[in-house]
Amino acid sequence: MHRVRVLRDGTESENLSDFISSLPPKVRELMQQLRSHRGVENSLHHTLDVTFTEDASRIRKGAGPSIAAVFRRLALSILKSD
Repeated sequence: MHRVRVLRDGTESENLSDFISSLPPKVRELMQQLRSHRGVENSLHHTLDVTFTEDASRIRKGAGPSIAAVFRRLALSILKSD
């Protein structure tokens, strides 16, 4: 599966993935399974990452990540309520 994304700064990000399966080659079902695998990062996580660049956070130790996540969710809730 080949995927190209255009990022905000105009650069392109390419992703090429190979998969092996013992399932019969029903393309539509196979693609649905592959796409649902990406559902691990649900819409909340995607929204937090896009809004607050959460994936780039350098907060890593102790209770810091949990506390930062609470504040990000609170801020997102306030932003959505407007």
